[in-house]
Amino acid sequence: MANALTILAIMAVIVVGLQRACKHATVSSVIRRSLLSGVIAFIALFITSCQSGPEEIPPNLSRMEMFQQAQEASDQGDYEQALAYYEEFIRRYPDDAGSIVEAEYEIAFLAYKQDELPEARQQFEDILAKFESDDANNLPAWPRILSEKLIERIDERMEEEGLLGDTGPRGAGDPGPSADAAADDPDPSPAQ
Repeated sequence: MANALTILAIMAVIVVGLQRACKHATVSSVIRRSLLSGVIAFIALFITSCQSGPEEIPPNLSRMEMFQQAQEASDQGDYEQALAYYEEFIRRYPDDAGSIVEAEYEIAFLAYKQDELPEARQQFEDILAKFESDDANNLPAWPRILSEKLIERIDERMEEEGLLGDTGPRGAGDPGPSADAAADDPDPSPAQ
C-alpha cells in the first residue's frame, strides 16, 4: 500500500508539473485538456488496479460448488480467494458441523501452505479439540487424521528452524495409529 501511495504522489506531482508547463507553453487548450485527461485517466486506472481482494462469492453456489471454487483458487495460488470461500461457507452453513470442520481444516492448510506455521499449528490444534467433544462421532475422520500429521510436520520444521518453544508434539509424540495412514501422503490436502 505504501508503494501505491508513493507512486500516486509522484503522479500527482507530474500532473501539477504538466499543468504549469502547459500554461506557459504555446500549447492549444484542446491538446492541454487531452493531455491532462489522459494523465487523470491513467491515475484512475492505476488506483482501481491497486484495489485487489477476493472476488464476490455468488449467493447461489451449492456447498459443493463453494468447496470446489475454494480448491480451484488454492490450486492457482490465490489463497486469499480460497480463504474467502471457506469463510463464507462457514458463515452460510453454521449448523453443518461436519462440513465446518472440513472448511476449518482447509483454512488451516492454507496457513500451512503459506508457511504461517504457528498460526496453522494452532488452527490444527483447534480442529483436534473438536474431536474431543461429545459430537465427535458426527465429524468426518480425515480432518483429525491430517491435522495430527501436519502438527507433527510443523513441529519438525519449527524445531529445525529453532522456532519450537514450549509446545511439543501432541500426546508426547504419539499421534495415534490413524495418523500413520497419512504418513506417506506428500500433500495432505484431501481431493475435493
